[in-house]
Amino acid sequence: MSTPSYTITIRVYQTNPAAGGEGVGEDQLLMAQARQHGRGCRQDGGFFDIVEKTSWWSSWGVMKWTESEGQQVFHLASSGACGTLRLVNVSNPKESFLVAVGVHNYKRWCDIVPNLTNEQTGAVINPQYYGDRSNVREQQFSKYSVQNATGRTITINFTQADGQDLKADIIIG
Repeated sequence: MSTPSYTITIRVYQTNPAAGGEGVGEDQLLMAQARQHGRGCRQDGGFFDIVEKTSWWSSWGVMKWTESEGQQVFHLASSGACGTLRLVNVSNPKESFLVAVGVHNYKRWCDIVPNLTNEQTGAVINPQYYGDRSNVREQQFSKYSVQNATGRTITINFTQADGQDLKADIIIG
């Protein structure tokens, strides 16, 4: 019996140019558009760059991140694997967050960890989803939202939440 593989394709959006502000700004950007200018997602005077991508091994094979047309694509060899993206505001490096995605018991899951310290990297946090953070993985959310210390709302939403070709949007408000 073969184990199914999965793909999680992630788009990153800005919906609000000012942290804690209202509505969608005219300069709503898809990460792909901003990448043409050499930066990540533009935010009130700064850009969020993806500074780290991690994957947690599976006994079934190798996991890896690729990029296609400005989208982050996570390839999972099987259920029981996860990966993270760590994003940092270039203008304010103290404003950072991590998004974790994975498949557990053949169902997608996600999490966001805001307000990271310098020690909280993806390499440190990713394995915790198979330890101290396992309750988050087991809840198998298809959408998750948090507000960071600056009042900015960060959301991940699986727009294709079932099957093996999963799709999600990260929305930086």
